Amino acid sequence: MMHRVNGDVDLGNDIYKVTQETTLIRNSKCLITIQEGTLATPLYVRDKPAGYVFHGVGRFGLDAIIETRQGALGKPIAKELGDPFIMFARGDFSSFMSSVTAEDLVRMGYENAEVFIEKALKVCKSFLDHGRHVNLGSWPNDKKIFAFPQNDKFEILMSSDESTTYVTKGGVYVFRGNGQVLTGPREIVVAKHGRLVAIKDGQILVKKGGEDKI
Repeated sequence: MMHRVNGDVDLGNDIYKVTQETTLIRNSKCLITIQEGTLATPLYVRDKPAGYVFHGVGRFGLDAIIETRQGALGKPIAKELGDPFIMFARGDFSSFMSSVTAEDLVRMGYENAEVFIEKALKVCKSFLDHGRHVNLGSWPNDKKIFAFPQNDKFEILMSSDESTTYVTKGGVYVFRGNGQVLTGPREIVVAKHGRLVAIKDGQILVKKGGEDKI
């Protein structure tokens, strides 16, 4: 049995639990882990496996530091993952999962399986009802998208071996090769090959080889 989220995405009816601490993504910029006992239900895009909705105990870390010849900008970001969140990804993750029991559901605050599925479906619809679409056809195997609910918004992480993008209410972080971009409510910073361009409070600052230009 499937639960329709939108025209492309369905939520499965099976519920699993994670059997060991598991790394969902790890690269030079970000790390996401979930703990044993985390609940999971699968997602499908056009009837093909496409990820999970997780709820349990986890941790998210992002190295949101921009390195320049003049020093480092930004700071690391670390979050505890205690609310349900979405992962869209290709691949088979069944090796670290097993069937869930009634006790597992109660331990996470769910009276029964139907309540967990209703919660997972609500999170998925909230994320995808804003005109977002998911098409895994052209994705590389290492690409993953995570959506973390934050009140009535979502923080979104898109990451692969080549690039990482993190979108929050307060700013956007983009890391790709030697290029790094940080945007905030009042500033934009771009760094590449040691050159830094920053726009803050309407002023433009360019730094190259230690020389400042405004």
